[in-house]
Amino acid sequence: EFLETLDISAESKQKIGELKMIGEELVDAEADELIDEGVSKDDAKRIIHAVASFKPEEGGKEETYGGSEPADGKAKKVDLEILKLENALKSAEKRYKDLGQLKKTMSSISIPVGYILDCKEKLKSLPEEKRDPVQKKFTAYVAMRDKVLKELRELRKEYPENSENWKAIAEIHEGSMQVISKNSNFKFGKLVTTHTSRVFREQRQAMADMKDAKKALNALKK
Repeated sequence: EFLETLDISAESKQKIGELKMIGEELVDAEADELIDEGVSKDDAKRIIHAVASFKPEEGGKEETYGGSEPADGKAKKVDLEILKLENALKSAEKRYKDLGQLKKTMSSISIPVGYILDCKEKLKSLPEEKRDPVQKKFTAYVAMRDKVLKELRELRKEYPENSENWKAIAEIHEGSMQVISKNSNFKFGKLVTTHTSRVFREQRQAMADMKDAKKALNALKK
């Protein structure tokens, strides 16, 4: 009876009748689905438009259970919560990986800096004819240090200016250039250890956040 009120062709009415799309099936139908079944494009649009006018508005009369929120509303909330948790998990995973790379790069600066100092001390006491092997090592360690410093400068771009990690990289960068004695090298080593230990704690927190997000996701998906 509903179809008889619509301005659509007899052929389209027949196709709908053959599909036996009544009630919720017709309400939930898509235009493309009707077209695929032989309904003309214009008629499909008219049917969808007419059916839409009979759908209840949001917040209107919708079936509830025990006065609770509609089932589809609950489903949407669950989907939204899952999306938030998945984003939180991705963020924590990235943070964990980035902090691991930062810690590794910070730690790697100590070796070349220490060897540069060692080579400098040896070069002072060696005669000119014996300096070449040590000079080559010195040049290699300087290149190694500069490579690490370049990596640290790149990593610093990932952190807000004046944040803990941003300042830590700046301090290590500056400190690596000021090692001129065993005492200053020892202080530099302590500086690096202080910063890598703090980064390690941040990394552990990122791991905890990852576990919490995974646990919450598993609970929602059950």
